[in-house]
Amino acid sequence: AVPAAVLRAGKTTLPVGAGGFVPGFLRDDLHDVEDTDAAVEENIAALRPSAASDSTENVHMVSLRSREGLAVGTTVLGVVVSVSPMHMSVSLPSGITARVSITEVSSALTAKLQRIAAAEEAGDDAAETWVDLTDLYAPGTYVAGVISEVDTTSSRRVAITLEPRLVNARLTSSAIVPDSNVWGAVTSVEDHGYVISFGIPHVSGFLLKSDAKNIEYVEGQAAYFSMINLNETSTAGVIPLRPLALRTITEPHEDLTLDAVNVGARVKATIVAANDYGLVVSILGFLKATLHVEEMGLVDPAAYSVGKTINARVIIFKQDGTGIGLSIAKAVVNFEPPASPDAITRGAVYDDVTVVRVSPLGLIVALPLPSAAGPASDDDETDDTPTAVSPALVPPTFINNDRSIASYADLQERFGPGSTVSVRVIAYSHIQAIFKVACAPALVKAPFLFASELEIGAPVTGEVIVVEPEYVQVRLSPFCVASVTRAHLADVYVSDATARLKVGAHFSGAVLRISGPRVALTAKPSLLKAQYPVLKSIDEAASLINSLVSGVITKVDNRSGVYVAFYGDVFGIVRPSHLAASYIEIPSDIFNVGQVVSARVLAFNPEDITAGVPIPISFLRTERQE
Repeated sequence: AVPAAVLRAGKTTLPVGAGGFVPGFLRDDLHDVEDTDAAVEENIAALRPSAASDSTENVHMVSLRSREGLAVGTTVLGVVVSVSPMHMSVSLPSGITARVSITEVSSALTAKLQRIAAAEEAGDDAAETWVDLTDLYAPGTYVAGVISEVDTTSSRRVAITLEPRLVNARLTSSAIVPDSNVWGAVTSVEDHGYVISFGIPHVSGFLLKSDAKNIEYVEGQAAYFSMINLNETSTAGVIPLRPLALRTITEPHEDLTLDAVNVGARVKATIVAANDYGLVVSILGFLKATLHVEEMGLVDPAAYSVGKTINARVIIFKQDGTGIGLSIAKAVVNFEPPASPDAITRGAVYDDVTVVRVSPLGLIVALPLPSAAGPASDDDETDDTPTAVSPALVPPTFINNDRSIASYADLQERFGPGSTVSVRVIAYSHIQAIFKVACAPALVKAPFLFASELEIGAPVTGEVIVVEPEYVQVRLSPFCVASVTRAHLADVYVSDATARLKVGAHFSGAVLRISGPRVALTAKPSLLKAQYPVLKSIDEAASLINSLVSGVITKVDNRSGVYVAFYGDVFGIVRPSHLAASYIEIPSDIFNVGQVVSARVLAFNPEDITAGVPIPISFLRTERQE
């Protein structure tokens, strides 16, 4: 069935239950640039440095690190990190991760999904095939987007739209030159190729299937395309169009004109100045841009000579004309899938990590990468080959817990090149190919920092940070917030959680279940101190057949029976014949939702238990002979 809840007139949203941040693109905040030479020149003039700004001493690096930099309307280059049917996560510059909804890919894709949803709602056989984001994108794919929403209330959550009309808002037909890379979307799939829209007035494109490199595009799919040629045509009474011959991206274009500079463009940049935060460069001979040190692989900017020309790619374009941010990361410059070091996970601790450089940004360290071949055996001969390392940054906030380091001078005095520290991995930025790590003892020695490090059933403590009538949220670590429904706050019925807990209160409980970054807790005393084991997986249930286990009643149906939830995603059902030794006519008179019970696991075939299928359990102490 088509998830019709995805599509709502005049809105872009995620279906209920999709989970996570629900982006809503505020289209009124963005406007198309008029297709006039004056409008284009006005935008270009805003980017040109004035005579008073020729000095590079106080130039700020263009990045998304500040609230001013992370602004709605900024155009960014990103790389897909993970994909689910309805949304995907994209790694952006400055270590930011953004979310893209399926309805924020292109207007062509949204229209396609709306047609399919309308056909199914009307009971008609849909002539078109439903698609989701897993059909369009894979991790490692480069995308262009416009920041459409920034939520800074609780955490820096960002939504972007990939709509070509908005990504290319400042471009006109004069920006289309042979070999340039332009973001576009497939609007029609023809017998011999694909019709491409760039959202640029009076411009369309056609990609021959023979030039598509065996890639089968889907209507509505947005991607980068490389221009082959431009042919002028005009028909009387029809708006002149410029059909383009396209090909999928090969070699990036290096000699762009000024009005074709946009995110994704590869440029030659001449170094004008360097400071501790990065490089100031000139592109096209007069246009200033910056390279933040994080977009340089944390290489010391002092290693680059003024006047040197380097290849770079535009990754940030401020639509208000306040700046252009570049990257010289090899994978980004060559549009190659960035490395994904799966061998290093968040939360991993490394001792004796060498400090390479002390910077106002923090400590630059060399994080050792585990060998793909695994650890050597005692019989192996000693290998003098240096261990592979990856650059990593320890931001100032992750360096110490006390207040002994209050300035850059304190940082330089405490640490120096060649010194060693113990670090814990906090995050990895795919588009930057760098790690963020912490060396603060409280973070390095903490039993856990992330949901991925928790175990179901493990006892935890934390601070209550949000209290609502139906639930509370508890901060377990600086990087992990868990939720507790009112049904799991106590053994007795709790009608309003606000009457039981206040913000700032201490909380003790246990991990009830984990779903990705989301953690649910329980504080029911009779469950925490249960006499019998608590199931955590189907495998455990299979090994405990005919054994008593503890759980919580989640539903009482007078016809089908009583449903009992265990830890994790395991739950069971007690059929009416197994509720008691004698027949119970109305189970709801005896059993209550939230009640902690002990039940016996009946024999079952684990292969028959799929998502949504409960295991058979019984409240009887001895097995009934059917």
